[in-house]
Amino acid sequence: MRHLRIEKDSRKRENNDQAAEKANMVQGNHMGNKKRKNSSSKLGSAELFMQESKFLVFGNGKDKPPTGFMFEKQQMHGLYFNQSSSKDVALAMVSMRPTPLGPMMEALSLSPEKYGIGRRFYIQTLDDHVLSPDIQEKLVRENPPEGVFKIKGSDHCPFFSKPQSLHKILLEIAQIPSQTHS
Repeated sequence: MRHLRIEKDSRKRENNDQAAEKANMVQGNHMGNKKRKNSSSKLGSAELFMQESKFLVFGNGKDKPPTGFMFEKQQMHGLYFNQSSSKDVALAMVSMRPTPLGPMMEALSLSPEKYGIGRRFYIQTLDDHVLSPDIQEKLVRENPPEGVFKIKGSDHCPFFSKPQSLHKILLEIAQIPSQTHS
């Protein structure tokens, strides 16, 4: 059975054996059927981040390269949850874990056989402080999906800041008729 799936990273789509009929990128790293060599350089300097970050996690010891990063509550609220209620931020902080650096730094190769099948839709969050609307629009221009939906007043986490709007868009996408191949 084909299904609808929400994705935050193109890697998940490439590595999943069961293709979704429709994939929804919610302000994630939206890639085409091509190789990517550390696209973080397009969005910001990884080296600069590594040098200036006070939020690095050294899971293998201070003498080894950092394994992830984790922001403090104030930074999390300002970046990820700038439109979410304090109650939702508190709930989110309980389950937050460090973000691994490895997947963001390694090269990613996407294939038409896996990533290329299925229809792609992008949900843009217009008040996102992690990925600005300009960056999201650039990602969409570089790899146009079948459809782009926008959520006004949403931060990086629309499931907290605008859950009803996100739900409405997901239902709309789910109801788009399947394409038949002849």
